[in-house]
Amino acid sequence: MNKFKAILLCYGKVALTMNFELKYKAVNYTTWMIEGIETREELLKKYSKKQIILIYESGY
Repeated sequence: MNKFKAILLCYGKVALTMNFELKYKAVNYTTWMIEGIETREELLKKYSKKQIILIYESGY
């Protein structure tokens, strides 16, 4: 696993309803979702890996 995969595992409507949280290399990754983009597949179509990491880290 890497940072990007950890971020993706915590993404989406399903993860939010499960209140999913993941700890990887002493970092806690929490669930998140961009309004209007409910699935990982939709997210990957719209944004690059680098953009997804930046969005997650920005907290928006």
